[in-house]
Amino acid sequence: MKLVAAWGQGQGADAEGPTSVVWENGEQATWEDYRRHELDTHFWFENGRGEMERHIFPDIVAQVAFDSTVRDWVVTGQDVDAAALDVKDPDVPDSEIIAALFTFPTYYRVTIHR
Repeated sequence: MKLVAAWGQGQGADAEGPTSVVWENGEQATWEDYRRHELDTHFWFENGRGEMERHIFPDIVAQVAFDSTVRDWVVTGQDVDAAALDVKDPDVPDSEIIAALFTFPTYYRVTIHR
């Protein structure tokens, strides 16, 4: 189930906590729910009222593996937009794979397969 964290107009979403956190079904979520899931699969959304929202999907976990055919690390999985990460070194540290994931519109929580 999706979790939506929202920041009020003019709030810095990168430095301040959200003003509201709710589950997709409308149930109020807690600050602890947000902290537990903030690095799960998510994307940022401007809701048209000048507020930023982080839509978080705790159940979506992507798979990342080096594809020797394309010579790149690739993210795949159910409900995942498959993509190459433009990371060509098969021995790259996990931190570089994670950094590449943050450049995409949707950040995926992943399992890295070596």
